[in-house]
Amino acid sequence: MQKLDIETDAANAGETSLTDQLLENNRKWVRDGSPIETHGVFGDEHPVAPKLLWIGCSGSNAPPHAMVGLQPGDLFIHRNLANLAPVHDLSFQSALEYALVTLHVRHVVVVGHYGCAAVKQAMDESCGKLTRHWLATLRELALMEKAELSGFASESERLDRLCELSVLHQARCIAEARLVRDFRKKGENLTLHGWIYSKRTGLLTELGPC
Repeated sequence: MQKLDIETDAANAGETSLTDQLLENNRKWVRDGSPIETHGVFGDEHPVAPKLLWIGCSGSNAPPHAMVGLQPGDLFIHRNLANLAPVHDLSFQSALEYALVTLHVRHVVVVGHYGCAAVKQAMDESCGKLTRHWLATLRELALMEKAELSGFASESERLDRLCELSVLHQARCIAEARLVRDFRKKGENLTLHGWIYSKRTGLLTELGPC
């Protein structure tokens, strides 16, 4: 029992050390952050007015506003596993509604990334039940596009193409959502984009008109 207490205390000490370091990093960012990282973040003199709703993957390790040379607050960001746009998900739908109705955003971009582990996980029978349920639409998409995907020689090439196809599919799902259809019936303009990001090169690529 004593050994367990010591291990628990050590784990807690490590956790505290990590969180203390993150808080210290935050203070350093406030003191020394570059203009693009800190301009307009503090105070009310720079009201937040996002230009674009960014739908990205939870696992993407690149900061969206830095990737496109914008200030924090210039993007309204919604991230989830595999950058999906499910019409049944209240979290996604409320973010979309808030962006369009409250923030008056007129550009929506779905941003995937090559080699997405979450997209690969969709094909894995061993993933958790909730994860498998969330990624079900990707399995359906892979079945629909089986003929095209089978034309790629390697698994990595098939995965990357499925990442691209998913981005385009999510953009179509947004276009067909009742909220967006009603929005357009009122004469409001809305532009949808599908982009994909390469962690190897750092480049974003437009996947075509959406």
